[in-house]
Amino acid sequence: MTQCQFDALVIFVFNVGIDGFKKSSVVKLINDPKANTSYVNLEGAWKAWNKSQGKVNKGLVNRRAAEWNMFSNNIYKGW
Repeated sequence: MTQCQFDALVIFVFNVGIDGFKKSSVVKLINDPKANTSYVNLEGAWKAWNKSQGKVNKGLVNRRAAEWNMFSNNIYKGW
């Protein structure tokens, strides 16, 4: 894992909580990119964490996009 991937993952886990993360498709796909999940890829699983109280939240959409950009492109830009 690269430094930017680690950094993005720390932010993600802090935001979604360790209990949610432990059971998530995100952790499954990080540990095994070929894992069988309901998501096509890690990006889809990551960005699916965009809801608050059952509704898509624009702030969480922005946060997940910024985290993913950090994870995949080494771009540290806030949301």
